[in-house]
Amino acid sequence: MTNESDRSDGRPPARGSPNWRRWSAGTDRAGAPSARPWVETDGGTAGGDEAAFATYTDEEYGYTVSYPADWSAGADAGGGATFEDPTSMAGAVVFVDEGVERDVAAYAERFEAEFAADDNVHDVELLDRRTVWLPSGHRGRAVECRYVGGAPDERWRLTYLFVVAGTTGYTVGVDWDADIDFEAAARTVIESFAPTADSTE
Repeated sequence: MTNESDRSDGRPPARGSPNWRRWSAGTDRAGAPSARPWVETDGGTAGGDEAAFATYTDEEYGYTVSYPADWSAGADAGGGATFEDPTSMAGAVVFVDEGVERDVAAYAERFEAEFAADDNVHDVELLDRRTVWLPSGHRGRAVECRYVGGAPDERWRLTYLFVVAGTTGYTVGVDWDADIDFEAAARTVIESFAPTADSTE
């Protein structure tokens, strides 16, 4: 991706591990001059046996997204956000790209091509590719994959959503260790995403 939210030193991160781990590994957020401060969210609510989800809102970059309430949430430079599960290898990210093509399918295909060409990503298995209509009226493209990371025993799942509102592209991604049963929660995260921009694509 060509946004600033996935870069800690001005260069794209190496692929092969989840996006949220790449950004946070070895990075001092407090010391980064362009880093936005950690944020507070609504804290989340749930009833009965439902998992609690909190809502993260970025008014400056125009979006909201839900994430598991027991995860940490942090704002990244360039409008992005990082969510981390303190007890597992699961996490989520939001990237914001300005000036992207208006075709959401092309926006998603660019990611798929970059992902498949990455030297640290092996044995990619596409599990699903579908159009998602968000409650905001925006059309998104969801992609679900299983893959092997940089080491043979690094087996990952990912669910990513791509949305274009006007000329702003949003990528919402959830990555997790393939041994964790997290598919339903990942779908909840991506399908909760809502751009607050006026344009519906």
